[in-house]
Amino acid sequence: MRAFSLVEQAVSPGTSRLADVTAELGTHFPALALRTENSDLSLPLHRRALMIVLKHLLENAAEHGASSVSLVAHRNEGQTCLTVADDGSGISEGNRERVLQPFFTTRRGTGGTGMGLNIVKAVAEASGGRLTVETADRGARLRLTFGE
Repeated sequence: MRAFSLVEQAVSPGTSRLADVTAELGTHFPALALRTENSDLSLPLHRRALMIVLKHLLENAAEHGASSVSLVAHRNEGQTCLTVADDGSGISEGNRERVLQPFFTTRRGTGGTGMGLNIVKAVAEASGGRLTVETADRGARLRLTFGE
């Protein structure tokens, strides 16, 4: 709840790039092999907001057995997107619609609060974007989309 309440404070106007945060993410998640594409593309997220988003997504990936995560920034039809895909256990079809709801967790017994993805969603929305869960052949894939 504390982290969720800090979302508004962390979301300041600004931009950042994956290249600005990749090294720091590597120190927080040394067991994950991080691969980036288009790391110099400007994302409409302040560096602090980008770190909040990526820390939650990488923590989820690690907790669900991922060993590698792909971070891909790209432009698509006037929109700026950041796709985060991992090779972990993924999100079941039955949970895909529920994982963005506050307090939904598949890890309640091991300390999960169900707030991580909701925080990511709140940061995206406070920054003028949206978070979607995409179908993936393997692992989980989430996309932040900004713009029209």
